[in-house]
Amino acid sequence: MPKRPLEGAVCALRRHLQDGVPLARAASDAGVAVQTEQRSLTRYRARRLAGLVRTSRADTGHRRLPAELPGLIEGLALRKPGPAVSAIDRQALGAAQAGLYGAAHPPDRGPWICSGGAS
Repeated sequence: MPKRPLEGAVCALRRHLQDGVPLARAASDAGVAVQTEQRSLTRYRARRLAGLVRTSRADTGHRRLPAELPGLIEGLALRKPGPAVSAIDRQALGAAQAGLYGAAHPPDRGPWICSGGAS
């Protein structure tokens, strides 16, 4: 049974630090990317064990869209036959620009590009 990535990363880091195994070999044996191990080692050296604790995103649980807009998008997506994602985006953007739901994203940017500071 393969180890979970975090367990493998910690195991590889321990082998590197305590047993002197080269980081690349320890990472490979644990099934973890070498770059992941290098980042873990950097965090460990900076903050010891606290640097290895996973942190959650600062914006977890916060929506960037007005409360009504996800409902509109879901309603558009549930129509039969289902429209293309681009069609849903165009209609949602049109509603947002018309002032119905606030600005989803500026008209000169794609739907997946966040505008700076807009909520």
